[in-house]
Amino acid sequence: MGSMYPELHAIARRHLGGAANAHTLQPTALINEAYLKLAAHTGVEVRDRAHFAALVSRVMRQILVDHARSKLAEKHGGGRERVSISAVQDDSAAADYEVLALDEALRELTALNATKAKLVELRFFAGLTETEAADALGMSRAEATRQWRMTRAWLAQRLRAEQA
Repeated sequence: MGSMYPELHAIARRHLGGAANAHTLQPTALINEAYLKLAAHTGVEVRDRAHFAALVSRVMRQILVDHARSKLAEKHGGGRERVSISAVQDDSAAADYEVLALDEALRELTALNATKAKLVELRFFAGLTETEAADALGMSRAEATRQWRMTRAWLAQRLRAEQA
């Protein structure tokens, strides 16, 4: 894991976004939690670097979603209420709402097109290049570029609608 640590740290920072200080989890803690979760699953076969990055990214995202749900449940007495992200004053709570909104959008995208959702994970969270993501998904670079452009636009529109 030592030689992969800088890459893991970069993946964790991408998951935490530009507002890492708004999260109570820091990149190192996220890496450690992801490692513990992955180590607990015996028999997981990692095919290559791209597969490992996607796997770690998925685990980190789930950790952040679970963490956000837990914190918001505590904050709101266990009930869920719909609040505009921009209306939330607490940076930590805003980050939690953003994590949940992104997770919801990615779940919706997965139901619509699992390949596009995997492309988001590989490009946005795992930090793979278009070529690496295309190879991992078994598509041409041109197709990955087209899919990435359409998917980013869909995701941006979906997240703006969530904030409204």
